[in-house]
Amino acid sequence: MMHGSSDVNASLSTTMRMADALIRAGKHFEMLIMPVFSVRALGGPR
Repeated sequence: MMHGSSDVNASLSTTMRMADALIRAGKHFEMLIMPVFSVRALGGPR
């Protein structure tokens, strides 16, 4: 799971609730929280 602070589609609290649900369900996952992130970082539209 990856979350960027500039994400307008999902707030950090939503991401954290998802992480909490995965932990409670015993699911393995990795999480990366980036302080500033945009579609450009993935080579998207400029």
